[in-house]
Amino acid sequence: MFNKGMDLYAQLDIPPKDRNTAIPQEEAEYLYRFLIKHGLSRTMETGFGYGNSTAHIIAATRSMHVAIDPYQEYYRKGGVRNMRKLGFDTYLRWINEPSQTALPEIYVHGATFDFAFLDGGHRYDEIFIDWFYTDLLLEEGGFIVFHDLWLRSMRMVTSFIRTNRKDYRAVRTPFPTMAAFRKVGTDRRDVNHFRNFCPGR
Repeated sequence: MFNKGMDLYAQLDIPPKDRNTAIPQEEAEYLYRFLIKHGLSRTMETGFGYGNSTAHIIAATRSMHVAIDPYQEYYRKGGVRNMRKLGFDTYLRWINEPSQTALPEIYVHGATFDFAFLDGGHRYDEIFIDWFYTDLLLEEGGFIVFHDLWLRSMRMVTSFIRTNRKDYRAVRTPFPTMAAFRKVGTDRRDVNHFRNFCPGR
């Protein structure tokens, strides 16, 4: 099993101008260690880009991974090419459509996951839709990790989870840009349940 995240990162073809937009190396390596530590193997993510997070997820699990991203043409299919270069393409199921249509379709077909990494659309409604369907797809005991917490829109969604979802427990991460939660039960809220939330929480 691959165990040198630095070597893996160095093999990815990412244009210098986009190095700052891709998930940083140390955060990708954290995902790799996180997956191995918790023994996770049924994984998905929204956002794909040049495939840095994807590569580290697949390296950790050596299992089929779902990546949802309709913008590979913008990246000149950099993510797809990097997975092929690394020999990871056989583990990749790339869904070339927006997450708001891909996730409901996955749900209808009965798939479940034990790990999800959300790094797709960055507007509040996009993030909340990704979270809503990922919650339905995530098995009890599974984990969800949000990226780009510097965005107020992302913090709004994680604040909602902390405030309104007792079936999720926050998991500490070493990066202020990431928030992680573990699904520890089932959603038993009353139909009228709602608690105010704000991104400061």
